[in-house]
Amino acid sequence: MCPHLHYPLQSGSDEILEKMKRFYTLEEYMRKLDRVREICPDIGVGTDMIVGFPGETEKDFLKTLEAVKAIEFDYMYPFAYSKRPKTLAQKWDETVSEKDKKDRLNELIRVQDEITRRKNELMLGKRVEVLIEGPSKNGQSMMGRSGNFKIVHIADSTLKKGDYVDCQITKSMGHSLIGEMIYH
Repeated sequence: MCPHLHYPLQSGSDEILEKMKRFYTLEEYMRKLDRVREICPDIGVGTDMIVGFPGETEKDFLKTLEAVKAIEFDYMYPFAYSKRPKTLAQKWDETVSEKDKKDRLNELIRVQDEITRRKNELMLGKRVEVLIEGPSKNGQSMMGRSGNFKIVHIADSTLKKGDYVDCQITKSMGHSLIGEMIYH
């Protein structure tokens, strides 16, 4: 098994979690995640977060930011709330303006980007196994993921999708890493 867990939190506010019909509190979530990290210290953890859910106050949003800073996810899929068909919340009145949703989303992304950058820098010099997914967007290297779900670019034209390679992380580029192949 890969040391990776996608563990959606959705909000750092217990009040909003209850409105979302989530069956956990922030404390329960964090206790479980602490246990996972105790068992597997190098696990990469990602999450989904929603800002601007009906009824979310500035105080609720600040609780979300505090939770993100405390938990330090490796990555996040953040979203601004929008009505979805066949959901309970689709019948509720919107209480957060589009501007506030956008501002909150941008702040959440800013905070997570800093955490991701810092956590990726901790990978410098480490040896990791990478599963190649295909060419990088720039076409100059191949892209794959480490076991803890970090994106790693490797400049080697002989690699193909599905290859497993050992590499050493030589550079952090914010959301991704550069690795050099380790030849046996």
